[in-house]
Amino acid sequence: MKLAAFSDPHSDINSKRFDPNYTTILTDYISDFDPDVVLIAGDISGSSKELIKFFEEFQIDCHKLFVPGNHDLWVSQNSENGSWAKYFTLIPEICETYGWHYLPNNPIQIENTAFIGNTGWYDYSTRNEKWDNEISKIAYEKKTNPFDQGVWMDKAFAKFGDLHDQEVAEYFLLELQVNLMKAGLINVREINSYSTLLEKIKSILKKGKFKFDTKKIEPTHQEFEGNIENLVFASHIVPFKKFVKFRDSIRWDYFSAFIGNSQIGDLMSSIHFKGRKISIFGHTHYPQQSIIRQIEAYCVPIGYNHEWKFSNLNKVFSRRIKILEI
Repeated sequence: MKLAAFSDPHSDINSKRFDPNYTTILTDYISDFDPDVVLIAGDISGSSKELIKFFEEFQIDCHKLFVPGNHDLWVSQNSENGSWAKYFTLIPEICETYGWHYLPNNPIQIENTAFIGNTGWYDYSTRNEKWDNEISKIAYEKKTNPFDQGVWMDKAFAKFGDLHDQEVAEYFLLELQVNLMKAGLINVREINSYSTLLEKIKSILKKGKFKFDTKKIEPTHQEFEGNIENLVFASHIVPFKKFVKFRDSIRWDYFSAFIGNSQIGDLMSSIHFKGRKISIFGHTHYPQQSIIRQIEAYCVPIGYNHEWKFSNLNKVFSRRIKILEI
């Protein structure tokens, strides 16, 4: 099986600032590899219209999997909890319309490989602890750098009701556990009783001012058939602190708190699985790869045009998109 994986195409920005044919060129580049699966790990656009436009233009005849990024969940500054509505309703409907499998709703088996994942959210665990005496948790929660007033834009556009980041992060971690249960990859007894897990999710979404649909959480059952030899985790948020870049500058390093969540990587590592484990993610715009705790980890962002070393898009894609044989 051939997997083409990338994140952070930011098609709205790159089409406007760099090349109006950006998505077409990207589609042609991927098509040339004749992949069996395309996996996008988030951040196509904060605009639903632009997300639709991307899916209309990105036409490839293969399995197509998507997990949204933080930008994809952006809503109006006047919204109270609109990011939940995009995550649970609008984006899944768009994916269904254009033939994409929305991975947060359900894991999927393709041949002998299981794919599972969701957005994830940052919990400040990837911050540079060097600055802990100078940057408080409250300072991170405000998402405004106290040293130069730089703003992390989720402050304005990511709306999850009254939830703090660490509570949003907990929801996504619990949802990932539920999907692992659905796939039969972990037993409820390994993490929490089913009822405890359900009550935690209800409590978080209630505080997030989003009406909880109990049909979303199903009892544990085995969805996959046959022998699963490969397990691919997809998240937008970085699951391993090793991939976060520090500059030993408090103005820069402040924002590292919003890059990842080490608990996601810990959960991946805890899964008792004898086959090949692969982690696909983005969010940070530095393409990297490493093996961490026997997990092949690939950070696969396309990023913004001002971050590229080349003006030729095919050269950009060749250095930032991962083609894997599984």
